[in-house]
Amino acid sequence: MMQPLLPSHPSHPGGRIAYAHMYDVMKSVFGCPIEQVRDCRLQDALDILKFCMDNATMMHISSQLYDKYPREPEPTKHMTLDDFF
Repeated sequence: MMQPLLPSHPSHPGGRIAYAHMYDVMKSVFGCPIEQVRDCRLQDALDILKFCMDNATMMHISSQLYDKYPREPEPTKHMTLDDFF
């Protein structure tokens, strides 16, 4: 459905893959792979997918989403005894 709408790109002479494109957009917006995004952000992910499908012909689509969707927080480092000595 989205595949024929993706603009051509010199790095992809055989055409772009919609699934990979969506994965890259999500990773760019959230700042981490989609597998590491918290479950409470499901609606954000669905909204991003819908926006991308509605605007598939646009280039640099991620940059329009940065202000609307905050990045995932950095994971906290678990302290060990070595951190104290």
